[in-house]
Amino acid sequence: MEGFEGVLKRHMLTISVTNKCPARCAHCLAESSPSERNHFTASEIEQIYLSARELEEIGLVVMTGGEPTELGDDLFEAISRISISGVTVRLVTNACWATDSSRTKRMITKLREAGVNEINYSLDDYHAVWIPPENVIRAYKLSRAQGFSGVVVAAAEGPKSKYNLEWIKCHIDNDINVTHPDVIAKSENLEVAKDGTVYQAAIHGYSRVGRAHRMRSDLVIMREGLIDYNISCPEILDQIYVDSEGNIGACCGIRVTRNRVLSIGKVFEENLRDVYLRATSDLLMRAIHVLGPGWLLKFAAGLDDTVRVRDKYANICEMCEDLTTQENAIETLKNHADYIESKILNMVS
Repeated sequence: MEGFEGVLKRHMLTISVTNKCPARCAHCLAESSPSERNHFTASEIEQIYLSARELEEIGLVVMTGGEPTELGDDLFEAISRISISGVTVRLVTNACWATDSSRTKRMITKLREAGVNEINYSLDDYHAVWIPPENVIRAYKLSRAQGFSGVVVAAAEGPKSKYNLEWIKCHIDNDINVTHPDVIAKSENLEVAKDGTVYQAAIHGYSRVGRAHRMRSDLVIMREGLIDYNISCPEILDQIYVDSEGNIGACCGIRVTRNRVLSIGKVFEENLRDVYLRATSDLLMRAIHVLGPGWLLKFAAGLDDTVRVRDKYANICEMCEDLTTQENAIETLKNHADYIESKILNMVS
């Protein structure tokens, strides 16, 4: 698609610094667990950042996992090396370390001194099985007035969730800013507290991808007829994502290991610019971006009745995983590449 490369921003770099985590949440899209061992060193994380900076002007680096604090001193060293350039660093954590006030204060101080600007605390019913919600309460409250630009409680919720927005307002912060997928709330519109920090509850639904693929539909906020809306995916290739195994991913919403469509290269084996230029010329990438994974999945299923389509979907990530993990669907689309190309051109012309 002419101009596809030009519409991509890619000012954000997300690194899954490890897939090791003290929790083994049933809904984990990264499929992390205590037994996983993949991780990067501080030098490797810095190398990934420097490579990304050669491709785009990076404004935000997100360190996620797994549980990033499992890296120990390598995490603090990596943050220090990266933050010195002036880039914003966001850490996504489950607050497993916030077991008492003293330990929590020490961790928050070390993260701030290393250069973390934004900290996101993960919370939901599945995390609560492994990490006491009191940890998140403690970490959030002790993060206040510590110089962060943003302190976020990132909460997944479904129709039967206990740890939902109401619980957050009751137990953590009644005055917290709230963003939700159904509400467009840009960061500049969020209220900044007197201490200079934005305190936010980022509410999102569960996604039945990764380990959650077989999650019961009554536990998920389903969207009737979503696949028929033909929703395009503006996120595809729009940020730079590297998982803990060194795979460069087309997005960060689905684990790209063993996904031959969404895994577009290896971080230490190829130049990032070459990887992304190749990916942006790929027909399926362009089709997901313009036509959407739902349209492609329906099109493939209409030509091959062995292509599996679920009765209902909660979001386009579920459709994308169903599309990109079925070899028969991918081959069917390849066999009709000319028609798909013409469809893309009609959509953008």
